[in-house]
Amino acid sequence: MLVALFLVNSALLGERLVRLGDKAIEADAGKRASEEVVREMAPRTAISFFAINVAIFAAIIADMVLKPF
Repeated sequence: MLVALFLVNSALLGERLVRLGDKAIEADAGKRASEEVVREMAPRTAISFFAINVAIFAAIIADMVLKPF
């Protein structure tokens, strides 16, 4: 289950990056304000992705260590 959570979290980040790339292309073509794209590149997304993955990996390790033999 934890591996599935990791994969879902990674897939969501990938989808967000693709959408951000599309918006950056639109901004480069002049169809969208570049400030809007820069605002969406906030580091909070990367920080939350990293924090969630650390928690998932910690849960996987704890599961392996604490699981009875």
